[in-house]
Amino acid sequence: DKLTSFFKAAIKSNISLAIWKNPRQNEVNAICQLEYSTFYPDELETAPQGYYFVPFDNNGSSKSEFIKADISFNSIENELRINPVFNGHESLDKFKKLFDGTFDFILSDYLLDDNVAHKHKENYKKLVSEAIEAIDSGDYQKIVPARTIQINLPDEFDPIAEFFKLRAAY
Repeated sequence: DKLTSFFKAAIKSNISLAIWKNPRQNEVNAICQLEYSTFYPDELETAPQGYYFVPFDNNGSSKSEFIKADISFNSIENELRINPVFNGHESLDKFKKLFDGTFDFILSDYLLDDNVAHKHKENYKKLVSEAIEAIDSGDYQKIVPARTIQINLPDEFDPIAEFFKLRAAY
């Protein structure tokens, strides 16, 4: 399907992407950014279309990330939308070839040792506690804490299929 092709083309092109579904909606959205950029909008209301990641980080070591929607996909419309600035651009041509073509795709295997996993779990629990305190104090209305872990994946793992399984479960 197109969402899987979108994901694979973005990964093969080594470009940033985001895929999400809003609560209580069936629509799935995906965007990718064709060129590396350090653009960070000051205000979301005036920002270009994109996806903004803001880490909950007390010591300031993590930076916010903004992925501009140079190419977007919406599962209801089932079509790609491309920022016209990139017409004829080399990075767009590469993405289109990968999107339209057939190619093998295998995710790399990752291994996380138990000591590192335990440390991540403890840090995540601390993060959730701090998020609850920030909400209780009125600083935020909602916080979505997330963490990164690395795991072994079988060669046949399909991230888009797993995304849809999670979507159906929640």
